[in-house]
Amino acid sequence: MITGLTGKSFDRLKGGQGLTFMESLVTLLLLTFILAFGTNIYSNADRIATMAVHKKIAVETAMAELERLKKEGYAALPEETDLPPPVNIDLEGTPAVQGMTVRDIDEDPPDGHTDYKEVAVTIRWNEVRSQTPREVSMTTLIAP
Repeated sequence: MITGLTGKSFDRLKGGQGLTFMESLVTLLLLTFILAFGTNIYSNADRIATMAVHKKIAVETAMAELERLKKEGYAALPEETDLPPPVNIDLEGTPAVQGMTVRDIDEDPPDGHTDYKEVAVTIRWNEVRSQTPREVSMTTLIAP
């Protein structure tokens, strides 16, 4: 016996008559909408989580490359015109390209001598499902 329920439909359930065909269809329709909405939310959450993982890996990779360049020192940095070619990397199953730029900085007053270099490591990739281009760029300054 059902207790604590009120309303005409629930009174019928107590009497053993059950639900009408229309009530069953409406219930099934509501459940279908709820499941469709939940599936959509799950799919979007999964896509966003995957993008976040790719971005995290790209940031960590770029930071590690900058740390490596800082450890090697100013003298090992390439010139602006002699940069290494981009490198193909993997972001947990997604292909990406890592590139580097170096810019000489001559502080005021300009004396024709490079005071330090601005080094940027950029990682570019396309998300697999959406083919949306993504990019992470990390920059640091390295002095002689």
